[in-house]
Amino acid sequence: MPGAYACLQAGCSSVFEVWGDARRHMKACGFQGKPDMQASKAKAESEGLAPAPKDVLPPPSEAELVAAVQHYYSIGPPTSDHRKHVLHWLRQRYGNQTFSTFGYGDFVTFGRGMACRCTPEGH
Repeated sequence: MPGAYACLQAGCSSVFEVWGDARRHMKACGFQGKPDMQASKAKAESEGLAPAPKDVLPPPSEAELVAAVQHYYSIGPPTSDHRKHVLHWLRQRYGNQTFSTFGYGDFVTFGRGMACRCTPEGH
């Protein structure tokens, strides 16, 4: 079970995908001593523990993306580097991925193809 690290504190069954998260949890959980990565992996494997699945949203539809971009522009004034900010906002909302993975090309092409409904200036 690669990427499963269990808390080594007695009685705790928390599991993490990232070792750093597991270490921080063990410290907060009151584990005494230096956390051992191999022992943590072994506990996760022997007890059949697995990290909780992450909430994965399905890719947004074209209409959802247009609505999301329009909403972004409605909550704040556009800036000279608005494209960078709206793309960051979309990554926070739909996961850390490039815009092209949604299947609608790059953001500039998408905005132009939507009859300029995505950006306040029309580009």
